[in-house]
Amino acid sequence: MTPNPYSAPEASPTPSGPPRRLFTAAAVAVHVFLVPPIGAMLALTNYRRLHDPRGMWKAVAFFVVPAVALIGFGIASRSAGQIALVQAARVGLAVVAFRDQKPLVSAHFAAGGRKGRVALGWLVALPLVVLAVWNLMAGAAPDPAMKP
Repeated sequence: MTPNPYSAPEASPTPSGPPRRLFTAAAVAVHVFLVPPIGAMLALTNYRRLHDPRGMWKAVAFFVVPAVALIGFGIASRSAGQIALVQAARVGLAVVAFRDQKPLVSAHFAAGGRKGRVALGWLVALPLVVLAVWNLMAGAAPDPAMKP
């Protein structure tokens, strides 16, 4: 007997889908230190993948907004003291990101979750780091058109 092609399909359990991948706390912290907006987006992505809207807003308030502000302050800083202050703030933000993400990611891995691909973040971060270093080195070189 062949099944009726017009009948309703049998109810099947909904597939849980592929296991979600989270970025490790160390990966988020390193990205926050090197390129703050990329690290902040990794933290935001972890909360988004866990369907945690409160965590997403927390990540926006504590990581995305300060990361953008750090980039702005880094561009505007002129003296060595200001640059040192921006670097110290980047280290502090990386520590806060690590402490925020560590319990979240540990619980995910303990439940059998998988790690995210950090290489995807570096596809965006590495060109930005190279561009920033290039700009810093170009600013440090004396301008040959200027006369002493």
